[in-house]
Amino acid sequence: MNAPKLFIDLEKIYKECYGQVRNFPKLDKHLLGKEILRHINETHKYALLAVFNYSYLPHASANFDLAKKSLRIALGRKLISEGWYASQLSLIMEIGKEIGGWLKKTKTPKI
Repeated sequence: MNAPKLFIDLEKIYKECYGQVRNFPKLDKHLLGKEILRHINETHKYALLAVFNYSYLPHASANFDLAKKSLRIALGRKLISEGWYASQLSLIMEIGKEIGGWLKKTKTPKI
């Protein structure tokens, strides 16, 4: 598991999402926007904890899934553009693969 790359990617997506959330209308900024940013932060927190204790890794995965869900809701409500979402999709997928690969690696019995 290349943990530092995951952390760099999480910082990138947080910065990108923060820039978009700033442009949300007031109510959406304080509800959906905060939810997006909170789930990314929680993903980062649990991934950091998982470096020392793998039992936190499912929490990181679940929070990232919630962040993706919230981003799709924002896209559906036209709070973010399809172009912006498409430009971030490869990073979102990469983070998902990194977390998923780490999960798979930790569940594999060591021989």
